[in-house]
Amino acid sequence: HFDGTDWLQQAEREDVKLPFRAIISDANPRTHQKVLVASELDKEGDTSWRVSRSCSVQREPARLAAIAEPLLRISRQVRFVDPYFSPDKPRYQKSYCAFLERISRCNPQLLKVEFHLEFKTDRRGQPPPPVHCFAKLCHELLAHQTPSRFNVVFHRWQQRLSGDIFHRRMVLTERGGIAFDVGLDRGSPGEFTDVDLLSAELHARHWQTFNASGPDERLNLVDSTILRFDTQTRQWQAANAS
Repeated sequence: HFDGTDWLQQAEREDVKLPFRAIISDANPRTHQKVLVASELDKEGDTSWRVSRSCSVQREPARLAAIAEPLLRISRQVRFVDPYFSPDKPRYQKSYCAFLERISRCNPQLLKVEFHLEFKTDRRGQPPPPVHCFAKLCHELLAHQTPSRFNVVFHRWQQRLSGDIFHRRMVLTERGGIAFDVGLDRGSPGEFTDVDLLSAELHARHWQTFNASGPDERLNLVDSTILRFDTQTRQWQAANAS
């Protein structure tokens, strides 16, 4: 919103609310540290345009959610991809709550949230719970942590024969994606994970992979569970969406 004052003064004020990397102007009358003078941008050693595509972040739910906030803030749909996500594990419950809380605060327009996990046997070779049992698990353990305006969908996938391994952990939106080297869950104290911004090509590929209405050739969608708030009963419902 432009209030009629000098545009540079307004830009400097906006930088306090939501910091810019830099503000480019013909002059810097107030010697603001973020203002770059256009005629000096070609100086050797200027690192203003060097934007890192990766970083390392502590595996603590609030920090994991914070690193994804710039992407979540500008998106309308988000897909959390972690093959090992399980609603009965506290370390995933904590991250689930942190991510949804972050979305609630930074993006009121984002209503559809998806979680994509793997349908696989456990260490003893036992199959995963059938969809109605999985739905019950989500309802009992996650419903009370889900903001009422969200529709949350869990998609369970299985690797196709000769398909790529389902391993990478990511936060994907229609605007871009970031990959987490270790996982989206809470780690042990002191643990870190590398985080990388996906290229446009990789983002497009992974976005299509987890498109339930038309996935690519690498994975089979086994089933889906919807966690939805019923405005009539004021209660959460979990149901099979497959």
